[in-house]
Amino acid sequence: MECRNLELILLSADGLKKPNSIKKADKVYADVSILGTDNKLRTPVNQTGGSEPTWNHRMKFTMDEDLAQQNRLTLVVKIKAVRIFTHKNLGEVCVPIKELMEGIKDEGKDMQFVTYQVKQESKLRNLKGLSNFGINFVKSLKSRLL
Repeated sequence: MECRNLELILLSADGLKKPNSIKKADKVYADVSILGTDNKLRTPVNQTGGSEPTWNHRMKFTMDEDLAQQNRLTLVVKIKAVRIFTHKNLGEVCVPIKELMEGIKDEGKDMQFVTYQVKQESKLRNLKGLSNFGINFVKSLKSRLL
């Protein structure tokens, strides 16, 4: 099994469209996961960003390269607003890992920056804003030891 590390910097979101109950000063965070694995991480809560949150938060995921090449892994970024009783989903980004890997020019070299549309979770067609992040893939230490 060949493993890869996905190094991700979740930079920011822009122009998040807010439901009527969302206020400008909402505290916003993102849950980031790779569907097809148990990998799940969370950004710190942005206290002041509202519809333009900035995180600049580094994350690292280890994954099976074969599963990624078979298009069985998907990066999911769910953007949420903090609420008293529940957290409100503002939208999500879903990107096949295979698509991210194919877009990398020099693996392991420099972080590459991309922007994806944030869409409403239940209707993945409705644009809710943009999400900006940096990505890089490097061979995992696990792969080198095998």
